[in-house]
Amino acid sequence: MTLLYSNLYGEIPLTPHFKDIGRDIIPGADALYYKGHIGEILIQQQITASFIFHYAHYYFNSRSIISFRHQGFALQSLIPLNQDINTHITGADNFLLRKEHLVLTHNPAREMSFIFEKGKNYFAFGSSFNLDFVYKHLQQFFNQTEIAKFYGPNFFALTGTPKFASHKIIDVINDIIGFSVPSPIRGNYNAIKMEEFFVLQLARIFSKPEPKLKLSERQLEGLEQVRHILLEDFTKRHTPRELCKRTHITMHTLKNGFKAVYGLAPYEYQKDARLRKAKDLLTHTDKPIKEIAALVNYASFASFVDAFTNHFGYTPGYVRK
Repeated sequence: MTLLYSNLYGEIPLTPHFKDIGRDIIPGADALYYKGHIGEILIQQQITASFIFHYAHYYFNSRSIISFRHQGFALQSLIPLNQDINTHITGADNFLLRKEHLVLTHNPAREMSFIFEKGKNYFAFGSSFNLDFVYKHLQQFFNQTEIAKFYGPNFFALTGTPKFASHKIIDVINDIIGFSVPSPIRGNYNAIKMEEFFVLQLARIFSKPEPKLKLSERQLEGLEQVRHILLEDFTKRHTPRELCKRTHITMHTLKNGFKAVYGLAPYEYQKDARLRKAKDLLTHTDKPIKEIAALVNYASFASFVDAFTNHFGYTPGYVRK
């Protein structure tokens, strides 16, 4: 059972009746929906004996503090997909969970609270895992004494602080929520994808930093500000000098640190964001391909097709088939 509570209105009534809401529903998922004076909420979820996932869209008519509670598993992760979200997890401090950052926790209370600003659309992907489902992967990183803590009553964060979700992690989320799979194998497909999703999170959390590059907390914060600027309007070009000036980091930190932390140079990272946005529009809208090319700021249809094909290994038209 999934429960939402508002600091202003109490429990928010979610209904499983989702006809005529004008949205595509993930095949095999259940949908919980609310639309009223508070705002609009759509939570799509799949509940199995091995894992649970929630793909949620929130929109509120006033600034709201919302508590999310479910009867799932204690091993949980959360990734905001399009906005930063001020977050509180029972047993932990308040923190800002930035767009495409992940937090992986052992959360026996199974409750989180979020601050949603007025008039903004928020999309987020949450999940929880049965320990039997992921045990073989946990034992690669934890000894038996440490694994025993996963069965205990205390909160702890595997991530320490929130980590940037790799592009592979975001790709798996998009595969789960957007890829069309025949109904008879949808359950197996999602099980495979959710296990891949968990493994990629462990890989991201326990990956070793570049040994030759040491970055201070201030430098890391500056690089995160650069990433935020690039994603805030990925159709706008920003010069390295401008990025350094706005975030108060050196050119050396930008050129070497950004790639070490995020895997791509700033320009390539922004290009990747543009093309991923195009792929999302191709998958989830009926907009003509030429219109999408213009929306992600490509000067010509041909240059967009070439860039898209080189990046993903297939044409934009293939996504529409």
